[in-house]
Amino acid sequence: MQSNGGVQSWDLAIKHGIGTLNSGPAAAFPASLYFAQSMDVQDILSVDMGGTSFDVALTKDRTIKTTTESTIAQHRNAYPMVDILTIGSGGGSIAWVNPAGLLKVGPQSAGASPGPACYGRGGTTPTVTDANLILGYLDPEYFLGGRMKVDHNAARAAFDPLAATLGVSVVEAAEAVYTVVNENMGNAISEACVRYGYDPRDFLLVVGGGAGATHAVRQAQKLQIPRMLIPKQAPVYCALGLVLSDLKHDFVRTFFSRLRQADFNHINKLIDEMRSSGRDALISEGISDHDISFRALGDMRYVGQFREIEIELPDSVLNTDSIDEIEAAFSRKHEQLYTYSAPSREIEIVALKGVAIGAATRPEPASQSLEGYNAGSALRTERPVYFSESKDFVTTPIYEGALLKPGNSVGGPAVIEETAMTLPVPPGVTFTVDEFGNYLATIEHASR
Repeated sequence: MQSNGGVQSWDLAIKHGIGTLNSGPAAAFPASLYFAQSMDVQDILSVDMGGTSFDVALTKDRTIKTTTESTIAQHRNAYPMVDILTIGSGGGSIAWVNPAGLLKVGPQSAGASPGPACYGRGGTTPTVTDANLILGYLDPEYFLGGRMKVDHNAARAAFDPLAATLGVSVVEAAEAVYTVVNENMGNAISEACVRYGYDPRDFLLVVGGGAGATHAVRQAQKLQIPRMLIPKQAPVYCALGLVLSDLKHDFVRTFFSRLRQADFNHINKLIDEMRSSGRDALISEGISDHDISFRALGDMRYVGQFREIEIELPDSVLNTDSIDEIEAAFSRKHEQLYTYSAPSREIEIVALKGVAIGAATRPEPASQSLEGYNAGSALRTERPVYFSESKDFVTTPIYEGALLKPGNSVGGPAVIEETAMTLPVPPGVTFTVDEFGNYLATIEHASR
């Protein structure tokens, strides 16, 4: 797996090791494209909540957004990477109170060892997972489908000092932690969209990670995102994305010139070199010619600007007749990002880029016939679950996800339990199982 959202052969990975940095989280986004393909959706927000972090990235027109400006372990990196916004909000994130008396969650994490207090492995700090257990979203007897027991009393004991510091009950402290971590994640989603000039309400929210489903509805409600998809395979989101990824190779050539004075013969020569290099790499990896595609891009800016933006170049031999088309594309992108454009100003090219893609062979999702609305056969039990709408615990039906059939709908208040994820369904929200076994929700919001 590479950090640019594609895969490459072992031989090439040895030569370009930097491409493996942050490659694990990057695998989530090919997965989001795969799961959304049956919905004919072009614009996707992919989120992945695991044990220590929460990752966000977006896909516009089914193209994953990438960046060449990132920092890893305080080292600047110019290699093309999926533009992932990561915050320290996961199941193991620790709740604490800062010197000003404000409740914070993360970025510190209990990690896998010792883990949340409820795991009974020596952890004593209050974490998001402990809060979810106190609020009834997790079943202490049915964690990992019953293969692991978690300790409700240990979770409450970890929250006792935090509750005392805040001057509230343990349940109120747990609700506060749940609310704060959801706010943090919602803010991250908003920031990931705003940096590109997009509105999160125009995207499908695809949710991955073992902890993602427990929090996703609240993020959608906060940002008024109307549609959400939680794949059945959300707990193995990145692993699945890796095996579904296309092969991908990025190239860059320095080329500095004002657009209207550019030597287009030289531009075409550099693009052809990158196209040829990409084809050779993909052929060496076993990709046939008819499965290879190539995109030419340019980093451009107004003369005098400090930062450039990436523009897709026309898919043809470039010449002076291409200038108007390129300028119009630049103006549209500049206005989208910065709310203005200046068509009278000159544009300069800073670099040319090429992206060679070898299409992977993917299995078609296995669909099943829809069996109707009634989910009663999957009802397993009831238990008290806390929902903010009622400000109290509510006796709530618990559904076993493995028994839900395509077409079944579950309306809140309810909880759907899968082996490795739990989906609380608040009042007023309904999830329906689609023909592929995934959970879909259309969430009603006030008009814009």
